[in-house]
Amino acid sequence: MAAQQVKTKTGVTWLDEEHGILRFVYAAGAECGLEEAKENVVAQLALAQGKQIGILVDIAGAKSVDHAARQHYAESKAFLALALIGGPPIARIIGNIFLAVYGSRDTPTRFFRSDTEAIAWLESFGG
Repeated sequence: MAAQQVKTKTGVTWLDEEHGILRFVYAAGAECGLEEAKENVVAQLALAQGKQIGILVDIAGAKSVDHAARQHYAESKAFLALALIGGPPIARIIGNIFLAVYGSRDTPTRFFRSDTEAIAWLESFGG
């Protein structure tokens, strides 16, 4: 993890300089509502420093991401592309719900099972 990171109520965000992307990891048992989603996006935008770059979101630790939070994330035009990763069944369910409802938005979004695949996909967008 990079030295510069921002912790929020639901997780931690940092700039992965090696790959030129942002990374966000939900804390174990995190419950994300609209307030938490807004806090996360503000932290992510601050780390991106005005650049539109890809973001990898590890949802494995999330207990829930409610409708208002998913809506807020989906409406954000801040990111070049969004890669979701997660292993446990609940993470896959959250990821699949997000993709089903918001997958056709302007920001390319995909669900992956590994960091390696997600990073390669995000790097294909440049930024």
